[in-house]
Amino acid sequence: MAQISMTCTRCGSEINEGMRFCTLCGTPIPQGGPPEKAIEGEKAIEESSGYQRFLSIDASGGFLTTVGPALIWYGAVGVLIWSIIGLLSLRFDIGALIDLPNLLFSMLIMVGIVLSATANYYLVRKYRERTRQPWYALSYLPYIWGALISAGLLIMISQVWTDFAWGPDFIRRTMFSLIGVGVCGTYAGYLAIVVVGPERIYEIARRVLYILLAIIAVEILDATWLGSRGLFGQELMEHFRSAGGTATSVAVVYSIIAFALAQANDKRARIIVLVTYASLGLVGFTIAVWALWDNLPAGAIRFVHGGTVFVTITTIGLLLVQHFHKNSGALNLPAGSGGPSDQSRT
Repeated sequence: MAQISMTCTRCGSEINEGMRFCTLCGTPIPQGGPPEKAIEGEKAIEESSGYQRFLSIDASGGFLTTVGPALIWYGAVGVLIWSIIGLLSLRFDIGALIDLPNLLFSMLIMVGIVLSATANYYLVRKYRERTRQPWYALSYLPYIWGALISAGLLIMISQVWTDFAWGPDFIRRTMFSLIGVGVCGTYAGYLAIVVVGPERIYEIARRVLYILLAIIAVEILDATWLGSRGLFGQELMEHFRSAGGTATSVAVVYSIIAFALAQANDKRARIIVLVTYASLGLVGFTIAVWALWDNLPAGAIRFVHGGTVFVTITTIGLLLVQHFHKNSGALNLPAGSGGPSDQSRT
């Protein structure tokens, strides 16, 4: 007698008759009754437990299905902690034991650790989906980047509660070094999975960014250990926060520009878009360099600011190329055209 099989309503994998759970995603399979009723039962289970997709980490579903559930769980724990602390504060005077601003800052740091862990876990899964052996070997690097960031952020929690006065200066310099190098490594990991199509010039732009990120990581170490011998922990924190603010503001501005330009739907318009973006990127980078000349002395810290501007603008440009490639195929630009080469310099 032929074995009857059906399809899992959640992940689409084939399920043999008599199975109680899907062997791929674990969805319960109703037993007994006609096949039609079994299918209806599966649909009912899926509808009644649809919230579970927001609570289960699924790296195969994309970045948001990996990071989203982790943040939801952490948010739930955070709400519970704040509720307990709020009730305790109504019954007892806990101001001498708990500094609420420091507690809030510590919880935000923990959000950073959660984001780092899940983002690098997603990188590991994406690398191992690729068949070539070098990608599997590279899948061990995200473990390193996540560990560096997490270790640095855990040190930061102790510093927050002591106003950056606990321990020798060596502790604070180590903290900034771990976070800086870990962020550069994670960022490079995400550049590796950006799909830019078969055009060689975009691959060259990506390799240029790898090199620049490595230089920025070295300059972070230089700024932390050599170029800032006279700086205290709080001053170093301000410089790191300022560099992050620079990258965030540039990312917001150029994301808006890229979103406006991404509406192009033919080859000629896309060439014009890429040249336009490259020109605007060059203008923005020039303005940033000019501003940094006036606000910071020459040195590693100023270089890190400028490098983050360059990397951010160019990364968004590569994401714009990815958008064109994924939605309408590769851009068949003529050899020797000026647009891509401009892009690599943005």
